[in-house]
Formats: sequence, C-alpha cells, structure tokens
Amino acid sequence: MTPAAVTPAPAVELAGVSKRFRIWHEKHDSLKARIVHRGRGRYSDRPALDRVDLAIPAGTTFGLVGANGAGKSTALKLMARILVPDEGTVTVRGKVSALLELGAGFHPDLTGRENVYLNGSILGLTTRTLDARFDEIAAFADIGPAIDHQVKTYSSGMYARLGFAVAVHVEPDVLLIDEALSVGDAAFQRRCRQRIAQLRQGGRTVVVVSHDLGLVRHLCDQVAWFDRGSLAAVGEPDDVLAAYERSVPTDAEADGRTRSGTGAVRVLEATIGGVDSKPVRTGAPATIELHLGPGDGPARKLAVGIDVRRDDGLIVSQTTTRGTVDLTGPGPTAVLAYEIPRMAVQEGSYVLHTWVVDDRSGDLLDAVDHCTFPVEPPETGADGGVVALGGTWRLA
Repeated sequence: MTPAAVTPAPAVELAGVSKRFRIWHEKHDSLKARIVHRGRGRYSDRPALDRVDLAIPAGTTFGLVGANGAGKSTALKLMARILVPDEGTVTVRGKVSALLELGAGFHPDLTGRENVYLNGSILGLTTRTLDARFDEIAAFADIGPAIDHQVKTYSSGMYARLGFAVAVHVEPDVLLIDEALSVGDAAFQRRCRQRIAQLRQGGRTVVVVSHDLGLVRHLCDQVAWFDRGSLAAVGEPDDVLAAYERSVPTDAEADGRTRSGTGAVRVLEATIGGVDSKPVRTGAPATIELHLGPGDGPARKLAVGIDVRRDDGLIVSQTTTRGTVDLTGPGPTAVLAYEIPRMAVQEGSYVLHTWVVDDRSGDLLDAVDHCTFPVEPPETGADGGVVALGGTWRLA
C-alpha cells in the first residue's frame, strides 16, 4: 500500500489574526493637560486586520493586493515580527528577511559598505560570511563608488538597490517585500525579478505587496486580496486581480478612506501646499486648508484639529483651533487656513489627519486621514533626524 503524500506545512500562516491601531484625535501627554481637559484625550480604534486566516505555501511567490489602508502592509509587518497581533497567531517557518521600506535598517551617517555589514549582522550573518558575499552584494546593487558614501546622500533608487541586494543575499527562507520593486529603474527591476525567480527555484518563499498589478500578475503564483482588513479572495493571480479591479470604485472614495464620528459636522476637503503652488519642503513655508461642511442638529461650539503623522504612525505635530478661532456650527461652509512659517519636519512621507469635536460635550463629530503628502528636502543642505531645527552655523 502506497503511503499518502505528506503536504508540507505552509511557510507563513495567519490564524484568526486581528490587529487594531489607536488613532489619537487629541492627545494629552502631560499631567496638566489631562487635568485641564479631563482625560488623556480623544481617540478611536481603527481595525487594520479582522480575523484573517491565510496560509502561504512554501516555495511560492505570493502577492498581497488591495486599496490603501486595506491591511496588506500590516500583514507583512506581522509576518516580519515587527508587529504583534491583538488576536490570533502568526507562524513563519524559517529565516525571514524583510524589505519593508526604503532605508529601513540603514543608518544615514554610515556608508553603504558599513550598512551592508550592519544590516547583515542584524539579519544573522557573521562578519566572515559578509566578507565572502560583499562583492556579490555590491555588484547586484550596482551603485559604483557610492558604496563608500554615506547613505543619507543616496537617491530612492540607490536605497532600493542596496536594500534589496542585502535582503536577498542573506539566503532567507522567507523574503518579504513591500513596494520596494517599484522604485528602481527598468534594469534594476529586471534583476530583481530574475533574483526572485532564482529564490523560487531554490524552494524559497517570497511575499510581495504591490500596487503594480502587472508586476504581481507576472511574478506571483497566488494572490490574496485584502479589503478593509479582511480577506476578499485568495487564488490564481488572473482570477483574484480581475475581481479586485472590478471592485475598485471610480469615485473619490476609491482610496479606501474611513471616517469616525457622528458626522454632524465634517471636514470635506483638506489640502497642504507650499507657497505659490510649490512642493512642501523642509524649512520652507506651507499652508494647510480645511473646508468645513455645514452640519445638522443644534448649534455647537466646535474645535477643529490637525495631526501630522509619519507613515509609521508617529504623531510629529498636533494643533487645534481651541482658544484661537471661535467656531460655532452648524452653519455655512467655512474654510480654515493654518499657516506654517517654516516646515520643521524632515524629508519623507506624512499623513494629514483632521478631526472635529463638540468642545462642550466632547463628542467626536468627524475624524479622517485626508491625504498622504511628501515633504521634499531643502534646496540647500540636508540634516538628519526627525525635525529640522532651522539653526545656522557660524564661527564662534
């Protein structure tokens, strides 16, 4: 009697996984603020994943697709053990290497060469192994003499090349990639695809998050479609991607934004821009405009707020109209302008979040992530860190 074939265990398995993020609409960190405002602040919990079950077979290239905020990147960070689920279990079998965002794991003041050794050691490689593989890593990255320059001088394409080169040369059992393949030039993308094919032939598992459906269709054996934190479909790329494309609405809500609050008053539109339609730039003036819509019900004393968050969720700035602008609603549509004399945050991607509360009752009326916006580096000079202090150098 022939024994039954044993099905290998999945390389990655999510069982009943849920993950929620707390979105602060007004946060009081100091004791004084908590006493004055009678509490720690106002927040809402946003579910990123809701009881997700997913098994990724070993030795496959697996794609995750969906709208912004659907839960793809959260799932990938759970697989990479960067996040911990609130409910359920995440099982990853074997060594994991992750390329989740440009420059992750790189120290900006170290050279590319130094960062190869730093990143490689974090991923578990010895110095001897890195010595043996360094020439191959450098050749794959193909950034020439820049390998000995500080990585803070790199372009986004150079970041992607070096990060991908390190990630694939640690010989992982599971490689996780979030959007990094869309940054480099055509030659780099071709090299990446060839390397992913080699990993698949060697029995490795690759999980790719991308909005480039053509890339997913070309690379992946199977695809999972995430929709508002849940799995909408899992299966063959052509079938899943066709269903996903049919589902995408053509109106302004196609980005998957979700709102919190009663809706009695809303911020209908929020924009941010530099002076004279220039891009938002570190150290330069900028203006945020909020278009407040008419509400319903009784008149309320309103407080409108703005949060600016990094794309990793860190709130870098928060301000409200409380004590500066007298707002009573409902009423006609109003436009609020918040003038920023000097943008203090460094180059990067940020989220503009707005909220409206009834300042007497404390009821949350509206809260929404309006847009993601880039901040470009200053035209002269560039510093590191979280904020730009705006100082000047002189000989004392």
